[in-house]
Amino acid sequence: MTNFLAGIALTLVIAGCGPAAEPDIAPALPPVAVFTATEYAFAGPDTLAAGPTTFQMAAAGAELHHLTLVRFDEGYTLGEFLGAMQAGGPPPAWAHFMGGPNPPPPGGASEATVVLTPGAWAMLCFVPGPDGAPHVAKGMSKAFTVVANPTPAAEPATHIVMTLRDYDFDLSTPLTSGTHTFRVENTAAQSHEIFLIRLGEGRTVQDVADFVAAMESGTASGPPPGEPMGGVASLNPGERNWFTATLTPGEYAMLCFVPDMSDGRPHMLHGMMEQFTVQ
Repeated sequence: MTNFLAGIALTLVIAGCGPAAEPDIAPALPPVAVFTATEYAFAGPDTLAAGPTTFQMAAAGAELHHLTLVRFDEGYTLGEFLGAMQAGGPPPAWAHFMGGPNPPPPGGASEATVVLTPGAWAMLCFVPGPDGAPHVAKGMSKAFTVVANPTPAAEPATHIVMTLRDYDFDLSTPLTSGTHTFRVENTAAQSHEIFLIRLGEGRTVQDVADFVAAMESGTASGPPPGEPMGGVASLNPGERNWFTATLTPGEYAMLCFVPDMSDGRPHMLHGMMEQFTVQ
């Protein structure tokens, strides 16, 4: 009898407990793909898995570099893209600019998280060299393949949403001191980027624009008017990236250098550059 009553008691206790609670499992962070940028090449993996992926670019050269990602429609290759660019005119419709990390200072590193889909991709650097020629013209490009992934990681958590428009940067909240993860969304009719720089003492966003114009003409001299802090490279309409920046009190600038579809002038000349203060 004692054993019988004990069994009933145990059954009631178990029934009262209900189903076991599911453990809290944090979503997996996006994997990090590390690439090294030098004069004039990228080194890193040839194959990546689909899903959100953080591209970390280590700038090991003496010049500024960025890592611009391009996804190709099925059947097209990096070689065909380079041939189309050499022929002049706008990028072909089968090549899609997907962002990637913008320049850090030489010797530094920058990151951007991109949602990869299976297929043929490439990374290129369009930053001009001392002679004004873009690095891609010197061979700075690398093809890679994205393969299917049944268990992609979750997208990064976001602190601030930055919306790219023709020709403006809209922020979901004012910028403050601290470390922030930005989700960059292009809702415009054409491609845009966000290049972030901490300005040197007494320098302005116009100084940055003038320095980049001098780089493109091969007449730049001296150091940049501030410290590059990355951002997101050229991003097609409807696409998104994430990047993280640590802001300390001081003066900053953000600019877009992507050529305009109508006149070929960089978007900064259409007003897409902004100076801001972090307290």
